[in-house]
Amino acid sequence: TETAAQTHALLRARAGFNINQLAAEYRALRASVLRLWMDDCAPHAPDVGDMIRFNEAIDQALAESISFFSTHVEQTRNLLLGMLGHDLRSPLQAIQMTASYLAALNAGHHVSDAAARLIRSGGRMQALLDDLSDFNRTRLGLGINVVPAPVDLADLLADELDELRAVHP
Repeated sequence: TETAAQTHALLRARAGFNINQLAAEYRALRASVLRLWMDDCAPHAPDVGDMIRFNEAIDQALAESISFFSTHVEQTRNLLLGMLGHDLRSPLQAIQMTASYLAALNAGHHVSDAAARLIRSGGRMQALLDDLSDFNRTRLGLGINVVPAPVDLADLLADELDELRAVHP
């Protein structure tokens, strides 16, 4: 059900072409066909109406190909971001579990503070991954889950300041 232009775009996207390379192929096609056409018609000039229709057809195919190419590249990018976000969850959970274990050891004030910071930072990373997942769901046309919840801004800012102080004492 795809047109030749759409098939061309899909093949070029899968081959790693960029959009400029895709357009360059159409420019080369147009130049080659017009050159062969002119040579075939010599010594007379080709019909201007036919040349106009040919150029319009090439322009239409180029526009269709670029549109399909762009859509495919964007969808592939969003799928990659979705997979990356999903795959980052496992190591993050390992970090959070290790931090929880360290916090439970009661190994001193410095270890407990560091473990608590890791737990909070892991929670923030989890929220960022959730946001990335939501963003990708919207880009892929799957909608977004919105769950309003009250937030204590003072606690949120205190956690952020604590993380910044750890990085920049």
